[in-house]
Amino acid sequence: MVRFPESVKRIGNGAFADCIRLKSVDLPSARTKIESSLFEGCKNLEKVTIPNGITEFEQRCFSECANLKSIDIPVGVTKIGDGAFEKCSSLTSVVLPNTVIDIGTSGTYKECKNLEYINIPDGVVRIPADAFRECSSLQRIIIPDSVTTIGKAAFSRCIGLQEVQLSDNLQFIDEYIFDDCSNLEIIVLPTSISTIGQYAFSDCTNLTMAIIPGDNIIGISYGAFRNCRNLTIYGTPGTYPETYANENKIPFAIIQ
Repeated sequence: MVRFPESVKRIGNGAFADCIRLKSVDLPSARTKIESSLFEGCKNLEKVTIPNGITEFEQRCFSECANLKSIDIPVGVTKIGDGAFEKCSSLTSVVLPNTVIDIGTSGTYKECKNLEYINIPDGVVRIPADAFRECSSLQRIIIPDSVTTIGKAAFSRCIGLQEVQLSDNLQFIDEYIFDDCSNLEIIVLPTSISTIGQYAFSDCTNLTMAIIPGDNIIGISYGAFRNCRNLTIYGTPGTYPETYANENKIPFAIIQ
């Protein structure tokens, strides 16, 4: 175990990286952030006490902590940096406080293969590329209306994902967002969406319904629904989704 004096205000980036025998850490309360790569690669780290007063988790601070099963993120934290918890393969649940407004630009929880639950606080504007890629145990995600963009492959290969609720203010569906989410059966797109990117839902082999209301969609890119063999697109007659469905020999049905 590592325990710091309360007077410690800063620890150098990567100070404890790859300390594979480290199992427990009690961080001092005088600090405001957890530095970059601070505990990266601490494969046997199981318990971390995060004090109140922390406002930022910098990039890769806990990445590849394979035995970290849970972590309490205190109220007051506003930012979770890139790859902060990437490959924390034992992490099962994350509760983000409502003070969090920034979850990085790439790979925040990538390959957390046992992550079953995470909330996205209302106030987050962007979900980064690869944010939850290969979180294969994640079953449900609710994206609040504050979110306007979701990065490329954010939920790619989340093979356990069964339910998705998208923000009503989402501007577009980026490339590979839900690629290979093989247990996803229904997706409802908000009327705010204008385009669907390449391979956005490719290999969603159990997807049976893509509900695309309104007439705002002006483009659906190549391979967006590749290998969705049981898919029916539901939409409004005379709109682009109907044209796309007909051109790609996908059944189309009118939203009732």
